[in-house]
Amino acid sequence: MPSIINKSIDLSRTTRYRLSIHAFLNGFSFAVLDEAASLCRQLHYYAFSSPFDHNDVYTEMTTSCRNHSQLKYNYSTAQCVFCSPSFTLVPHSLFVPEKAAAILKSIHTINELDEVYFHDLPRLGVTCVYSIPNAITAPLLKNQPATRFFPIASSLIQSLQ
Repeated sequence: MPSIINKSIDLSRTTRYRLSIHAFLNGFSFAVLDEAASLCRQLHYYAFSSPFDHNDVYTEMTTSCRNHSQLKYNYSTAQCVFCSPSFTLVPHSLFVPEKAAAILKSIHTINELDEVYFHDLPRLGVTCVYSIPNAITAPLLKNQPATRFFPIASSLIQSLQ
């Protein structure tokens, strides 16, 4: 059952809010954040009914995106943090964007439909290369095409410095 902090969200104003999604192997949560007012307008948690299976997760994510009207609107920004075990760090001097998938595949087993992403960690002088299952990305991108995906490890790595 979703936990709702504030039921009075004005869905016509979502372009003023930020959507933050955290996806895990057993479910996901999302928050509608009003950064101007420093408020979390809504917080929802959705548990998957079975252990992580790409087909089941895709179906559950699609159903949940359809059932939560908040996920059908555009936000100022949308990001999804996923608990991805498949990531690596590459020094900026060695990183070639076109080879990101090949680099990751040389270290980790990547499923055929997984999406490979990367982003810079400038303070550390490295680029984080990671994969996110298509079962997570596809349903979210359908309604939130500008969603940026990140592995949970990148925020943990940044906090080490």
